[in-house]
Amino acid sequence: MRRGFEWVECARSSIEPEVDRCLIGCGSPACGPRAVQRRSRLNLTPVTPMSTRTHVLLSADDRTGALEIGGLVADPQIPVPVGPFVESERCCVVDIASRHLSREGAQSAMAELLARPADHRAHKMDAGLRGNWALEIDVLLRSGFKVAVICAFPDAGRVCRDGVVYIHGLPVLDSVFGNDPLNRPVSSQPAQVLEHYGITGNWVVWDAKDNDEMIANVRRAIAEDRVVIGAAGAVAAVAEEFLQASPADSVDLPGPAVVMCGSLNDLSRQQIAAAAVPVQEIGAELDFSKPVTILTTPIPAGNITDKQAVDMANSAADALRDRWEQIGTLMVIGGDTVAAIVGDDPLECLGTVEPGIPASLYKGRVLITKGGGIGQPESVRNILGRVD
Repeated sequence: MRRGFEWVECARSSIEPEVDRCLIGCGSPACGPRAVQRRSRLNLTPVTPMSTRTHVLLSADDRTGALEIGGLVADPQIPVPVGPFVESERCCVVDIASRHLSREGAQSAMAELLARPADHRAHKMDAGLRGNWALEIDVLLRSGFKVAVICAFPDAGRVCRDGVVYIHGLPVLDSVFGNDPLNRPVSSQPAQVLEHYGITGNWVVWDAKDNDEMIANVRRAIAEDRVVIGAAGAVAAVAEEFLQASPADSVDLPGPAVVMCGSLNDLSRQQIAAAAVPVQEIGAELDFSKPVTILTTPIPAGNITDKQAVDMANSAADALRDRWEQIGTLMVIGGDTVAAIVGDDPLECLGTVEPGIPASLYKGRVLITKGGGIGQPESVRNILGRVD
């Protein structure tokens, strides 16, 4: 498990109150009624189970995904906290940080989340079908939930037609996600991914070719008492059935601006190239004297390991550690990089600056966060063009 952005040994489990067994059958001696335990060689204080009952409990498998949802359900009058250890009686978005965990780690993270009482739930999966979402669905099914997979965010170019997920008109495997160096998807069809992992039970995959079909199927899932597992658009649509969200119509972006790209996704690298600003690679002497500074992590040859990805994210965070006074707006690209910079701090989103690209306040600065495969080729350039 990754906590505090170091590799640590950890046991996590969650128990149904009616039974004295771990939901994932891990056999850990830490397991007991309602047990949730984290142990690490960092000697961190164990996190106690969250007891607050949440009206709408939303979750995601990485930080950019959690913030993506936060931007869609933001309300300036009633903040929606986002982070790994947030709670709220109304609504919160929990990052369970399971995207790159082992099978057992991802299932433990989902089991721990299910220990939290909630009236309504929805979980964000990666629209590029990467990560452990199928295994997380398995935990939901074995815990007695029914599931509807609605992998759609039409406003951000993510739709599902005839069981195939498309990213800006291309099937997932033919899109920027198809050659992900860390976590390549196995199919463009969610049903095939679930079958690949042998997931059985009461799950369905529903199309959503536009917002109308997405909302209709979200309402159908609610009527059938199914937990929606989907892209950010579908998850936010669940929240909107029970809450009134009021994201900011516009977000002021003060200068100077710094962009930190830790994503290896081809689209993100195209976006920073299209900004027409000199790009500096971290590790060398960095110049923050210009109105806009763009920084990137190195591009390694071939595939990389999870540990290498975390090390790169930590290096990106280190490059900014003593630079806050020189930053008005910070854009961070890549989920691991966002998590390394923000840590466990809760954030409250202001709204979005483009579909799927939220803005939050962090340490008195505007923080824009972007998943690697989100946006158009000109998105970074357009956002930087709004900086005062």
